[in-house]
Amino acid sequence: MNEEAKQEKKDKKAKKDKKPVRIGSPRWVVPTMLALFGIGLLWIIIYYIVPTAPGIGTLGAWNVLGGFILISLGFVVSTQWK
Repeated sequence: MNEEAKQEKKDKKAKKDKKPVRIGSPRWVVPTMLALFGIGLLWIIIYYIVPTAPGIGTLGAWNVLGGFILISLGFVVSTQWK
């Protein structure tokens, strides 16, 4: 009987010591993904609306590529979302 009591005590302690496993994605994934999508889209829209804006005009058509790169990075980050 004494052995059974010791075993029960060990089992209770083992249950207390277990930490819950976090299932899901890190908190930074969704905001980063949405920010990359949004900034990439805004970059392309601003380029088409005001192509001569300072900083944007010097890149020319490369602005479209820059916007698509940001959007693509958003898709890369989205693979971490669970």
